Amino acid sequence: MKRPVDTAEYIAFVRRIVRAAGRRAGTDIESLPHLIALRSELDGQITEAVTAVRGDGYSWADIAKRTGGTRQAAQQRWG
Repeated sequence: MKRPVDTAEYIAFVRRIVRAAGRRAGTDIESLPHLIALRSELDGQITEAVTAVRGDGYSWADIAKRTGGTRQAAQQRWG
């Protein structure tokens, strides 16, 4: 069962961790490649999430509305 409030709280937690990782990378140059790898992982997970919601019947317009772009841009990026 999906619980949007729990998801929002979890994403806020992840955001705090990512910010902390960024601060750490700002003081330790050896952390930079790890931070970049994290970005790649996040991009991959976004692609998987878009694929999943498309499989659930959401349109490119639905996705664009939530990602702040156009339908065409969403389809080009994740389609």
